[in-house]
Amino acid sequence: MSQLFKNKKILVTAGPTWSKVDRVRVLTSIFSGETGLRFARHFKSLGANVTLLMGPGRARFCKEDWQEMNIRQFWYYDDLADLLEEELESHYDIIIHSSAVSDYKVADNKNEKTPSGRNDLSLGLLPTAKLVDRIRTLAPESFLIKFKLQVGLTKEELHSIAINSLHASNADLIVANDLDYMEGEKHIAFIISPQGDSCEATTKEEMCQNLEQQIRIRLK
Repeated sequence: MSQLFKNKKILVTAGPTWSKVDRVRVLTSIFSGETGLRFARHFKSLGANVTLLMGPGRARFCKEDWQEMNIRQFWYYDDLADLLEEELESHYDIIIHSSAVSDYKVADNKNEKTPSGRNDLSLGLLPTAKLVDRIRTLAPESFLIKFKLQVGLTKEELHSIAINSLHASNADLIVANDLDYMEGEKHIAFIISPQGDSCEATTKEEMCQNLEQQIRIRLK
């Protein structure tokens, strides 16, 4: 087997980010970080030197993960942004940005606990900066894989949105998926190139294998 990935430096981001509401409450997403952890383990098994930035999801590490990979944990959006700034001072050959990053932050978060029982509580939200675009700026030579999640779209609609997103961030590949087709090991996803070629996976294991294959084609 080709030794393409042996000693390659690979950065994987995984899991959700928190956005602070007050000192005890956060906005977040439902995602666990399991898929990103699977990517990290897969490429580690191929001989890569893997750094995993993992958010506050439900994915479970084993002892070997801590021994075999450089795992750095984060909780808040700003934590991940700071870790990326720090990590990308060094060169990474491949970056797999699968973290479910917050799209919004609370405009006026409190430094105390908001009293419970209110029936008029409203939160003003502001959009966050796209960290994937910051990654591309900090690591212009790295092979960048971006992720795009949608809900309830046709395959054609998903593909169209994903290819536009890929070009917007100047990514090398994008993994497009739909929440309606993600449950347990089942995970239908499309790995799409800048030319519009698409490779379908139906499970998390297939997604790891197909992503490996698509990277091999472009880096060999």
